[in-house]
Amino acid sequence: MIPDQYAALARQLITDSEFMRQAAPATVDAVLAAASVRRFPAGTLLYARGAEVCDFVMILEGVLEAGSGSGDGRKSICWHLPAGEWIHMIPLLDGKGSIHDFRAHTDIATLNLPRVAFLQAMQTDFGFNLAVLKILCERSRFTYDTMAAEALLPLPARVARMLLNLVEYHGRRTEAGTEIELKLTQGELAAMLAVSRNSLSRELNAMQESGLIHIAYSHITIRDETGLRGVLESLAD
Repeated sequence: MIPDQYAALARQLITDSEFMRQAAPATVDAVLAAASVRRFPAGTLLYARGAEVCDFVMILEGVLEAGSGSGDGRKSICWHLPAGEWIHMIPLLDGKGSIHDFRAHTDIATLNLPRVAFLQAMQTDFGFNLAVLKILCERSRFTYDTMAAEALLPLPARVARMLLNLVEYHGRRTEAGTEIELKLTQGELAAMLAVSRNSLSRELNAMQESGLIHIAYSHITIRDETGLRGVLESLAD
């Protein structure tokens, strides 16, 4: 059962989704009828890598961090998912555990659709089926692009690519440029690139000195997005 304060938001996020708008109205109604809402404070580990997955999950409010950790404390961050994004397609389809550690980067609310309702929608609605496949394709393409970037691009280009991706999902236009609203420490940014904090700091400082970005406490503003894109394109050639 979805609480009244989330019912309209959940429906809007689903119907506004580039992918889920392909689902039949009856399927959307069935999803909302079968789903429930869960809330977590920032820092909560929602799902550990390899843990059993029982629900198809959409972020209603807040930001969810997807990554993995090692026994020695090292951490890799794949992405930060905003409201409207879904997780757990692969585990629900192959019956295996969670692919990532999913942690609440901010206070978060999620829409949880039980596996049986998810599979029923997949079996009865081609539009819903196609939407799930397109989300999988988009995530796979991003993963392959990231693997290629890590293998082939120098660090300045990788930093530029990361900042441009963050702007796409978490950017807010201001008079000073485009602010990445997501609060991220340089340690977290370094974990997104699997580099040391010192290496990342050198690149960010160089970009700031070049007028491409402005660095404040846990926030970055892109002052010259065209120039930043030029860094990526010139070093990718």
